[in-house]
Amino acid sequence: GIEKEISIPVEEQCRACDGSGNINHKTCLFCHGKGIINQSRSLDVKIPAGVHDGSRLSIKGEGYGAGVLKGDLYLNIHLEKHDLFEIEENNIICEIPVTVTEAILGTDIEVPTLKNHVKMRIPAGTQPGMTFRLKGKGIYNKKDDLHGDQLVKIRVVIPKNITDKEKKLYTELSLIERIAPRENIYK
Repeated sequence: GIEKEISIPVEEQCRACDGSGNINHKTCLFCHGKGIINQSRSLDVKIPAGVHDGSRLSIKGEGYGAGVLKGDLYLNIHLEKHDLFEIEENNIICEIPVTVTEAILGTDIEVPTLKNHVKMRIPAGTQPGMTFRLKGKGIYNKKDDLHGDQLVKIRVVIPKNITDKEKKLYTELSLIERIAPRENIYK
């Protein structure tokens, strides 16, 4: 959740003519004879945790009207796109890059969540596109009183430029590799 300051349009009675539209039998220059003035007003709004894009929030007594006849204000919530996180229902999805050697040998990495960073184990032999689940690290669902999960999708980063030493080591590795990834394609 978050608190946001928003600006809302309001119609207020013209103070110059007390809402009559006239001053000394002439059209009021401030409201142009309408008796009301269109203005904007700032309002601090608490956006609850767990709202989704397209959610509608109702704020009692902040709509159009005067005094006790004021209606409610309805806000349509639109979530900004985040650079790292995507939302799928109550789950958060992120893609985390790892090196080829991290994927092959396994490692512990720091993964950002909505609230902090957590340590996550990348097991040896992790394949590109594999997805790991961080239980309870997603969006809070107030209705069910549960947190969704965070899904961490692995992206293996292949280096574009390598040093001569890296090239030599990769070449040596290619000579002793036991994997044949295209073995069953032509059968």
